[in-house]
Amino acid sequence: LITFMMLLSALLLTTASSVNIDEYHCPTFEGLDRMIDATNGVKVPLTDAMNTDGAACLDGSVPVMYWRAGTGEGVNKFHVYFEGGGWCGGIDDQLSPCQDTCVHRSGTDLGSSKAYPAAANYDGGYMSTSASINPLTYNW
Repeated sequence: LITFMMLLSALLLTTASSVNIDEYHCPTFEGLDRMIDATNGVKVPLTDAMNTDGAACLDGSVPVMYWRAGTGEGVNKFHVYFEGGGWCGGIDDQLSPCQDTCVHRSGTDLGSSKAYPAAANYDGGYMSTSASINPLTYNW
């Protein structure tokens, strides 16, 4: 695992140094009630991780990831993207102005998967399936 993380870090640093970061933005989350096309990710509840290892959202709901198949030479490759903003500090009392309380955060999409849709479209920026927008990993 440590070797994998070191390789991933090296890849990300190499990639980041060769890309104009100002042109890329975090993927936009667009909730969908169903799969519309191949650029949409399908909701995958991580129930085994919850039952076996205790993984859970702040409110105790099942953790979720979205999966989208790669194409062509990218069929066996993948992105791992962790949405930021889930950090909280203090259970009921806010510890600093830049942190939300964990109780409050647990009632939002950053602390609960209860309102997550069956499919989501992350087809933008560095998650884009367009070779002209994302030449490095468009087919992952």
